[in-house]
Amino acid sequence: KMIMTEATTGLPNSSVDEMRKKLFERRLEELKLRANFTEESEVVRAIRREIAEAEALLGKEDPNRTQITQGLSKAYEQLESVLLAEKAAAASHKAKNEAQKKQLAEAQAELTALNEAEAKIAFLTREVNIHETNYRKYSENLEQARINYAMENERISNISVVQAATLPIKAIRPNKLLNLATGFLLGIVGSIVLAIFSEYLDHSIRTPQEVEEKLNLRTLASIPTIQMSPVFPVLKLPEHPPMSGAIVEHSSARLEVPPKIVEYYNCLGELPLNFNGSSDEPYLLAVVGCRRRQGVSSVAANIAATLARRYSEDKVLLIDANIRHPAVHRVFKTKLSPGLIDVLADGTLPIQPLSMRNIHILSAGNPNGNAAEAPDFEKLAEFLDLMKKRYRFIVIDTEPLNESGSTARIAGLCDGAVLTVAAERLRWEIVQRAKICLMESNANILGVVLNKRRFHIPGWLYNRL
Repeated sequence: KMIMTEATTGLPNSSVDEMRKKLFERRLEELKLRANFTEESEVVRAIRREIAEAEALLGKEDPNRTQITQGLSKAYEQLESVLLAEKAAAASHKAKNEAQKKQLAEAQAELTALNEAEAKIAFLTREVNIHETNYRKYSENLEQARINYAMENERISNISVVQAATLPIKAIRPNKLLNLATGFLLGIVGSIVLAIFSEYLDHSIRTPQEVEEKLNLRTLASIPTIQMSPVFPVLKLPEHPPMSGAIVEHSSARLEVPPKIVEYYNCLGELPLNFNGSSDEPYLLAVVGCRRRQGVSSVAANIAATLARRYSEDKVLLIDANIRHPAVHRVFKTKLSPGLIDVLADGTLPIQPLSMRNIHILSAGNPNGNAAEAPDFEKLAEFLDLMKKRYRFIVIDTEPLNESGSTARIAGLCDGAVLTVAAERLRWEIVQRAKICLMESNANILGVVLNKRRFHIPGWLYNRL
């Protein structure tokens, strides 16, 4: 219900409203003056007189204020009476609520008892059904047993045997011949499908044709995998070596390559004539691999040996720039240190000549036992320029591209670079990135040596395919 607290009758009195507004402004001005002047100052007294006159004038103009005040007091009394009535109603509702809570608790207790009774009734009903089923089953079995006993004692039977059962002469199942033929056919089809699927998933480089297709590079040589004998003979280069021998490194063993493999390396001896344009100028060749275990050291050693045999009047220098994993000193059975690191450090030239007169070896070196120290690139460039004045051919065995950032720069200094790739070991995408890295360093990539190639079918059949 709505309670009237104030009523305004008659027409609006704008003059009274304006006087109230002015009175309010004067009071605010009085507060500001009292903050800056004392109570006895003339300014404060003047503003107070103005306020008193305005209040007196406003009291004459508002004769209905007393009536409004009386109306408010009556309304307040009515509100108090309504409040008392509401409090009495609230007490009544509270008492009803307490009574209903008691009734609800009693009803919940009865419901719990009913639920427990219902569960007991369901359990007993299930037990009764089980006992009835067992009783019917036992009754049927008892009747069947009585009938069987009567028929057995009185020999009552309605079955007569016309012919006795005989064993089959030949088994119907399994059909071994059919199963064998089906399994053989499924094996052939499955192997073909598996081979095609494996071929589709395999991205490694296996043949020279794949080198040309994937990398757009020529294949300089395709070196097959060499089967090692149980005894590993140590390599010794004779003074005048025959053309039927080449050198290859496998782990820490030094082996003599069979004469059949020599022809694969002989074609690498034509590299200076094919790419240098002149057979009299010094030629600097870098042998580069994408990763370790690609046979870079063995290829570099065989290229140097092939050049030494082909150009017997010229000197050949083999430099082991693979500081982290040196291998040339194991192939030719020389000392690891002093080597290339010592040359770049103090300027000494510890070049080790072999029994073959025109081939010299510069090992990697191992200063202070730190085999991971990389050579200074600027000093190395100066050293190579100096060696080109003394040697006709210089072959450099470099570190893998993924382990050293200086390999591509060294290849850029050389007249040519040979990329060595182990067959069926690397994805062609990795070799492609290595090619791009060498091209960015302005390296002259002569081609690819496909190393450690395996032939999974006999040679006579491979040649006819």
